[in-house]
Amino acid sequence: SSGINAEYGGHNGGDVKISVLAGWFCFLTFLAATQDIAVDGWALTMLSKRNVGWASTCNAVGQNIGYFFGYLGFLALESPVFCNYFRSVEKDVGCVTMESYMVFWGCTFIVTTTLVMLLVREKEVEEEEEDEGVVQTYFNMMRILKLKNVVVYLGCIFAIK
Repeated sequence: SSGINAEYGGHNGGDVKISVLAGWFCFLTFLAATQDIAVDGWALTMLSKRNVGWASTCNAVGQNIGYFFGYLGFLALESPVFCNYFRSVEKDVGCVTMESYMVFWGCTFIVTTTLVMLLVREKEVEEEEEDEGVVQTYFNMMRILKLKNVVVYLGCIFAIK
């Protein structure tokens, strides 16, 4: 990321190498999705039964905070117009560049992940019950789909789309 402007162009009149950039972002999105699935599963094993319901809430809040910093936060900090509101002397550049922003969040990600790996201990998972078979899983799904709140929700979703 330290040479992102030079590598992908677009800065100082260069052409943007969109296919290379799109390939990298597809790869990064794949890694993020894989991590999301793994962390969701890990959270379910780490949380007590009383707090398992909070896992999706924490995930949703965390994703929105990430979207804010990843999109709006970067756009604001990269914009000279926005940054000049907080400066005593106006400049033609923002507070951060794409390079510095990527380096900062990359280092933050590596440090945070390393700290979690070193400091958080998993509890042993006890064998509770056997997994349901495929047929029983479909029966349970049909039972859930017949609940009044689920029927109302699905009706709203189908009406909107």
